[in-house]
Amino acid sequence: MSAPHTTARLRAEHLVVALCLSFLPLAQAHGAPRHAVIRTLSDTVPRRLSGGAVASSVCTLGETGSAAGSLDIIDFSGGDDAYYTWLNLDSLACPSCGANSYALMVNAHIALYFPGAPETVMVSVNVVATVPVACHYPNYMDPQALICGPVTARLDCQDPLTVVDFSIPLPTGCLVHQGPTGPGQAFVGFTFLSHTQPDSLKPELATEAMARLCRSFNPIGSVPYDVVFEYQSGNPIMYTDVQACGRLGVTPGGGDRSPVALRAVLPNPARSEALVRFSSGGFPDAALQVTDLAGRSVATIASHPAERDLHEARWDLRDAAGARVRPGVYWVVLRAGSHREARAIAVLP
Repeated sequence: MSAPHTTARLRAEHLVVALCLSFLPLAQAHGAPRHAVIRTLSDTVPRRLSGGAVASSVCTLGETGSAAGSLDIIDFSGGDDAYYTWLNLDSLACPSCGANSYALMVNAHIALYFPGAPETVMVSVNVVATVPVACHYPNYMDPQALICGPVTARLDCQDPLTVVDFSIPLPTGCLVHQGPTGPGQAFVGFTFLSHTQPDSLKPELATEAMARLCRSFNPIGSVPYDVVFEYQSGNPIMYTDVQACGRLGVTPGGGDRSPVALRAVLPNPARSEALVRFSSGGFPDAALQVTDLAGRSVATIASHPAERDLHEARWDLRDAAGARVRPGVYWVVLRAGSHREARAIAVLP
């Protein structure tokens, strides 16, 4: 982003101090950025881009809300221009999942205001891990930090003075998780591609009514940790739809107090295979199966293990036909007599 568009530019050695200590005085001293345009906006129009069936969502992660203003800050003078929003599994935007340890995301959303029409812009969307600094930061420079994407989408609007909430399908298996291999935090990023739209014809970022620190970032080119603060008037509306979330490796009920018990699913998430430890309680009809989130059978791991002792069974992450299952979240289900236990397992690409 070019210098006229930069409200504050910080180097890596100053990032933690600036984000966590100095930002509030800075915002008070300078007020709203000159690119913020506070206006009464029309009702937001939802628009889902093509790609796959519409997936139901249980909650959202990121910055949601009604558009209260807009920021005319998308800048192609230095090439592509990227914006990121923090996704946190402990977010209150996802209350239905309780203490989350995973979230399967199916769509990415961005709300744009179109002062003129028709207008079109191309974006590249991805989800990346965080840099472990005090206020979090998108780790967009490390290829190993890519969680899912990128996917390219064409965003257009035919009606002027309109706010459009674009819903962009994410790749299958876009999973954020906590635990030894996951911090439970990530960033969804929207990179506006400069070669698809003249700089004079571009939308504006629709924003919420209030700004929250350490949530939204506009990295500058390829310089690590450099950021433009443009968000004193409100965070850009960027978020993801969560199709399934909950706690990996936690038994919904019963636990080990019963002679029938689904004791462990390891590793979780799994990439090549999973080991399942369980006790059948001696029931002759005991069966260990894998289902999808809708309860449809995917594979049978073990059946009729009549002994009461602890059993181990391996799932090679393949379905009943021998094909590898798609990345995502599944249920490992133990049935024995009237007893039923299930644990979620995340399958990584």
